[in-house]
Amino acid sequence: MTFITDNLDSNGKSHHDREIPLGLSIELKNSAMITEFLFHPIKKDLVIKLNQKYGNKNVILSICSKDWVKFIEQSRKRLQQKGVESKDIDLILDTIDNNYKIISGIRDTNFDNTINEDPQNTQRRKTLQIVIPFDEWQFKFAEKYRKLQDKVNKLFPEIWKPLEFTLSVKSILNIKDCTLPFIGIILGPPGAVKTLTIKLLRGYRLTFYTDNFSAKSFVSHNTSVRKEQLPEIDLLPKIKNKMFLTPELSPTFSKRDDELNEILGIITRIADGHGYESDSGAQGHRGYSGEYMFTWLGAAVDIPRKVHRLIGTLGPKLYFYRLPNKENKDEEVYL
Repeated sequence: MTFITDNLDSNGKSHHDREIPLGLSIELKNSAMITEFLFHPIKKDLVIKLNQKYGNKNVILSICSKDWVKFIEQSRKRLQQKGVESKDIDLILDTIDNNYKIISGIRDTNFDNTINEDPQNTQRRKTLQIVIPFDEWQFKFAEKYRKLQDKVNKLFPEIWKPLEFTLSVKSILNIKDCTLPFIGIILGPPGAVKTLTIKLLRGYRLTFYTDNFSAKSFVSHNTSVRKEQLPEIDLLPKIKNKMFLTPELSPTFSKRDDELNEILGIITRIADGHGYESDSGAQGHRGYSGEYMFTWLGAAVDIPRKVHRLIGTLGPKLYFYRLPNKENKDEEVYL
């Protein structure tokens, strides 16, 4: 995993002997909300220096717990106490998550002296690389996978298959340089734990959950809302770099043919990962361009034949995972 840091002193030397400047996400850099984001490996502190929007305040987060989730929760509370807005807190916590390996002290770290150019101001950068031997990573991954499988099979064996598919979809977000969204839909009869599986991740911070949505909500042209307020209700930026959870897609796939064709057309476009732009007589041209990576996990009882026919003309953008029947019935039962 590679992180880009921009904090070099006047001589072009890194401060990693005393502190490590952490890489910022693109959104956080564009907001210019943070002037410095430093990690002190000796003190085990994160120092966040805010800009004038927050009165040039300093926020110090002490890493005193081995529980990463607990540390994130404590960090959120501390930032709230400093008066940081919720949307800005989310950007900061995302950056902390992205720098997890540095903060947690993964061994075998090294500094790559590669010099990159900033396209905006040609400022020199330094790349910090975290190296984990593949064999070690593979062994630990397999060990955790077996432990999870054993625990699930002991407590709730029926949920293992859909849970494994769900975790696979979530993990696509962790693939380096992957910019192609993935849309996976679990199919199964009522009571086949589809919805339960999806709701397990509802509280996960990098998810966006909804029970109902319209395809046009990805980029809204609502006339009852002022144009400058529309980005606040657009769905596409809300699911960017997150896992989109929709536990019931059957109503969406049961629309009339003309509506269904429009819905699948929009879904197919955003599944390219390059955003979506549209025009209307009400709000004119609106939309988003650039990399809009996400994964989407949905569920439905079944997919009508007309949906498969339309998907066949739009390309392989939706992927289905059908759960096995709970019980095998013989021919006499069906008759």
